[in-house]
Amino acid sequence: MVTVCCVCNEPRSVEDFKRSKYGRRAVCRTCVLTNSDSGFCSGCAAFYPRSEFYAKKSKADGIQSLCKPCSKTWQKSWYADNPEAKRRGRMRKYGLAEGEYEARLEAQGGVCFVCSRPETAMRNGVLFLLSVDHDHECCPGGNSCGRCVRGLLCMKCNRVLGLMGDSPGLLRALASYAEEFAKTSAI
Repeated sequence: MVTVCCVCNEPRSVEDFKRSKYGRRAVCRTCVLTNSDSGFCSGCAAFYPRSEFYAKKSKADGIQSLCKPCSKTWQKSWYADNPEAKRRGRMRKYGLAEGEYEARLEAQGGVCFVCSRPETAMRNGVLFLLSVDHDHECCPGGNSCGRCVRGLLCMKCNRVLGLMGDSPGLLRALASYAEEFAKTSAI
């Protein structure tokens, strides 16, 4: 049986194509060997430098099978087709059970825990969800155990809290400064 390589467009024997768990690859062994310092993008069927791919430790070559632009395109379309996936991922990241985010949001009246205002930040015309705030002393890094979730904050309050390193002393000093400035500017 003869197959055409998607890189060199040469007809080759099926044995010239490496097997993968999904069947035979579309690139012949000759093209793979001549481009061994590069990665092959299965989305646009081209070889690129390894720096053009995101890392993937579980793969033998250590890179994803799609180049960065193809990966971003695929991810965008996948999230468009699966809108709940991003929300479920966020709940998993912060250790929240199904429905716990919604329960907290309802308990807070749908507004930020700190400023009591609704979220106003948007990206591409889509309103952000309130951010899940957690104690970084308990769970350093991006993820949370779920027990240390403090509340849901708007992006502004969450950023201020993060920039101040969650320090009550710094936040009080900032509030005092703002109050003092408000008094002097009113004169």
